[in-house]
Amino acid sequence: MKILYFVCAILFAPISALAMNHGHSPSHPGMQSPFQTVEQEGLVLEKFWARARIGMAPNSAAYGRIRITDDEDRLVEARTPVATTVELHEHIKDNGVMRMREVEGGFHLTSSTPLQMKPGGYHIMLLGLTGTLEANTTMPLELVFKSGRILTIDVPVLDFKPMKH
Repeated sequence: MKILYFVCAILFAPISALAMNHGHSPSHPGMQSPFQTVEQEGLVLEKFWARARIGMAPNSAAYGRIRITDDEDRLVEARTPVATTVELHEHIKDNGVMRMREVEGGFHLTSSTPLQMKPGGYHIMLLGLTGTLEANTTMPLELVFKSGRILTIDVPVLDFKPMKH
C-alpha cells in the first residue's frame, strides 16, 4: 500500500503543483464548475468537479466544498463505480516535498468551517479508473458521513489544463 501512495505522489505531485500555483481549475478565479448546489439533510454541497483522465493515467481526483448547517459530522467514505478504490486524501509537506496520503477517519465538518477540497489540498482520490472519465460528462459519487447521512451526486468531469502565461 505504501508503494501505491508513493506512485500516486509521483504521478500527481506535478499536476497538483500546477493546480496550486498556476492551474486552471474551478478553484481558479477564471473557471466555474457547472455543478448545481445540492442542499440536503443539513449539508450543502457546492462546486464539485472531477478531473478528466489524463491519457492512460490510472487515477484521478474529485473536489468540491461541503458546508454543514447543523452541529458537526465527518465525511468518512466516498464511492463511485468509475474507480476500483476511492480514498479521502490530503497533501502534506514532508521534508520540503509535497506528498499525498489517505486521511484516517475522514474529513471533519463543523458549521463554522466548511470542508474545501481542491487540488493541492484535501481531495477524493479515484484509484484504478474503470473507464475513460472524459471531460464534459458526469460521474456518480456517493458521500458517506459518520452520522449515517448518505448523499449521491452527479459530478461534472472537467479538463485539467494549465493556464498559459
